[in-house]
Amino acid sequence: MNKQNGIIYGLFHQDKIFYVGSTIQPLKKRKIEHKYNSTKNRNIPVYKKINEVGWNDVDFRVLEHVEFEGTGLRKKEQEWCGKYDNLCNIRRPYVSKEELRNDMRKYYLKNRDNIIKKRRLYRETHWEEIKEYNKRYYLERKQKKIMN
Repeated sequence: MNKQNGIIYGLFHQDKIFYVGSTIQPLKKRKIEHKYNSTKNRNIPVYKKINEVGWNDVDFRVLEHVEFEGTGLRKKEQEWCGKYDNLCNIRRPYVSKEELRNDMRKYYLKNRDNIIKKRRLYRETHWEEIKEYNKRYYLERKQKKIMN
């Protein structure tokens, strides 16, 4: 894998950080994108904050220059997000497979009854398609076994 250079940046208002982001673009270009997005996505927390305080009072600061491979930039951004409370970030920049599994497990346990009902309803209303799919699957598997 090739190493890339990225930037972890923070948005500040009155010396208090309210957003952490990362980019491989020049910071000036990323700032222009944020400015544009703040006019189009007014309900997203970071843009609500920006519009509330005004662009003139928002300070973009480089928190760290990062040389990375793969998901390294997102991991580093997650580290920075973990250092602060009350950020406007709505998504975690990086989620490990284990964290994702745990999140999915929690979601399933919380919504188990609803999920079971929806699956049951789907099976009842699509039973013909399911039957046809299973038949095709069985025949394909049988054909593969014969060929091996």
